[in-house]
Amino acid sequence: FSPSPRVDSAMIYLRRRERPLTANIEGLDGIVRKAFSQKRKMLRHVFKEDDVPWAQIGIVQTDRAEDISVNLYAKWSNLIANNT
Repeated sequence: FSPSPRVDSAMIYLRRRERPLTANIEGLDGIVRKAFSQKRKMLRHVFKEDDVPWAQIGIVQTDRAEDISVNLYAKWSNLIANNT
């Protein structure tokens, strides 16, 4: 190409987990979809109609969806599964 594009490239390696983080895949999918449904909104606004045990999960209500780790989403999903 002329001129050369200014693009950085990277290679990633994905490794399959031996065991999934949660058995509640449907619950995890629902939580993640809803969390990311409203870009840049704080989670307390996205889940304002839901009874979320924020402290039990370890999430601060002012966090945004992109601030939460995969492990915390899995923990949240497991709490839902255990409370139903």
